Amino acid sequence: MTGAARAVVWLMYLIDILDRRKLIFGGFIGGAPHIDYSGGYIVLAKPARHPSTTPSIAGKCAICSSIPKRCLTHLSGAVS
Repeated sequence: MTGAARAVVWLMYLIDILDRRKLIFGGFIGGAPHIDYSGGYIVLAKPARHPSTTPSIAGKCAICSSIPKRCLTHLSGAVS
């Protein structure tokens, strides 16, 4: 069974157990802190004014905060 087929089966199982609305709201609630942090980083740090070959520690945190957001988005079934 391919990864895509397993994902579809898993999502169907979750939708059956938890209901679609709870999964979508969970994805939204889980994604909101990532969007807030990324937006705050861009507004406060102004990375475009300070070009660098390596990201700062705040930039690394912004990158790492996107991982749970992607997991929650795919878990909710809303593929971006």
